[in-house]
Amino acid sequence: MLTRFLKQRGYCRDCGESFFPLGKGKRPKDYIGPVAVAVAGYLRYMIKIPFDGVRKILSGLWGLDITSAALVGFDKKLADAGRPYYEQIADMVRFSTGINVDETSWPCGFIMEWRWTFTNPDCTFFKIAPSRAGSVPASPSADGLRRCVGVRCYSAK
Repeated sequence: MLTRFLKQRGYCRDCGESFFPLGKGKRPKDYIGPVAVAVAGYLRYMIKIPFDGVRKILSGLWGLDITSAALVGFDKKLADAGRPYYEQIADMVRFSTGINVDETSWPCGFIMEWRWTFTNPDCTFFKIAPSRAGSVPASPSADGLRRCVGVRCYSAK
């Protein structure tokens, strides 16, 4: 099933600037629909397909001729939309009475970074940091609240 989104453009009577009114299911400044954006995100992050592979799949499935760079742009918008939820999870961990902390090496090109995992019974928070030092696990609890922190053979100072 293919859905065609027609975008209408309006002009301000006072200043003459153009604008795009939003309809149901439409997002501002997007060129593909919300289902295609969701499918692209799923293929990229759940199935681990590169942007060029996602582009080819969307072209084959729905005839969407978009570039890999456009998919990167949609990806950035998706990340911006998820930022408030990420911060909310960070706060849930930050103010919990007890957390478990673990770090795992996380190669980023030629640079080695660390994926920190902060877990409590209600949620798990991930943070990518360039350091394995003790200041990273201290940062979620930098508010000075007393809590129990569980670690696995952690010796960094």
